[in-house]
Amino acid sequence: MATTTITPTKCQLIKEGTSASGKAWALYEIAAVDRQGAPIEHKMKAWVSIKLGEPVDVEVEKEESEKYGVSYKVSPKRGRGAGRHSGLAGAVDELRAQVEELTARLEAAGIPPMSDGPGGAGPGGGPGAEGPPAEGPGGEGPGDDGPGGSPGDPEEEAPF
Repeated sequence: MATTTITPTKCQLIKEGTSASGKAWALYEIAAVDRQGAPIEHKMKAWVSIKLGEPVDVEVEKEESEKYGVSYKVSPKRGRGAGRHSGLAGAVDELRAQVEELTARLEAAGIPPMSDGPGGAGPGGGPGAEGPPAEGPGGEGPGDDGPGGSPGDPEEEAPF
C-alpha cells in the first residue's frame, strides 16, 4: 500500500450509518495539501476524522467505482492525525482514562499498583521482570519483522 504525508485542510462528514452488525460508521471527504504545500487535486475519503492543519502520515489506496469514479482512501498510520474520538485512538484514550481512575482508587485504598508501566515488573518482580529476550526461538522476536518485511523496506509510491 502506498504511503505519503498530507496536511488536511478539510474533513467533512459525507455519509454515516449503521452496519448489519449494529456498528456505527462514518465516511469523510478529505481535502489536503502535499508536502510542498500544493493542493491535492484527487478525490480523497477516509473512514475516520482526520485532524486539520497538521501533517499526517497516511496509507493511500486507490478505489475505482463505475458510479463514483476514481477516489483515494486515506488512512492515518498508527493513529497519528486521527480525530480524538475516532477509531482505535479514541478507544485507547478511553482505556487510559479508565486505568488512571482505577489506579487512583487502588492507591487511595492503600493497594500498590501491579506494574511500573509497560513491561514493568511492579512490586515483587514476577514473570517478565527481566524483560523479553532479544530473540526468541528461530530468530523471532523484537529484532525480527516477520513476513511483512522491515520498516526500512521501500514502500509503494503514493499518487500524490
